[in-house]
Amino acid sequence: MRASTKRLYSFLFSAVFFIGSFVAYASLLAPEYRAVNALRCELATKTEFLEKEELIVEQVQSLLSQYQGVQALEQTISLALPRDEGTAQLVNQMLTIARNAGITVESFSLAPGSLKINVKPGAKSVAPKIAAVNIMIDAAGTYEAFKVFLQAIETNIRVMDMGNVKIIPKGDGLGYQLQATAYYQLGS
Repeated sequence: MRASTKRLYSFLFSAVFFIGSFVAYASLLAPEYRAVNALRCELATKTEFLEKEELIVEQVQSLLSQYQGVQALEQTISLALPRDEGTAQLVNQMLTIARNAGITVESFSLAPGSLKINVKPGAKSVAPKIAAVNIMIDAAGTYEAFKVFLQAIETNIRVMDMGNVKIIPKGDGLGYQLQATAYYQLGS
């Protein structure tokens, strides 16, 4: 065989091999490549969906924790400003404070109080409407016990104001006439 014929066969063999590889690529690899691309798109879509869902879950958990914080705040406010008069709790608080301070309560009475809130006409307020209960106490005890009693009322969780206080000499100790006002929320 001559060199030119060998070159021709070599060229034809290369051309056939090239066309064969192209056919193999087109028939075997291209469909698999399309399938891989489709799977990549599906993976990217699902990953994006998962990230969005995780973000939504985080936001919901954040809202739930904020809501629980609001509930705790609401409970604390309800202790300081109950949703009703809570006369039984009020009487119990005052008598317990007096007993712990060493004060003897001789008489205890409650009366509805009057409370005026200055709100501009037509103005809307998000704050709850507040009402009051007047407390009148006649008690006896030492001056030190009376100071402890006043400090305990001052630091009590329920919002109260001390009004008139009269100190009267009484036998071997002192007598006290107190007026206080306790507050609560209306219409909650």
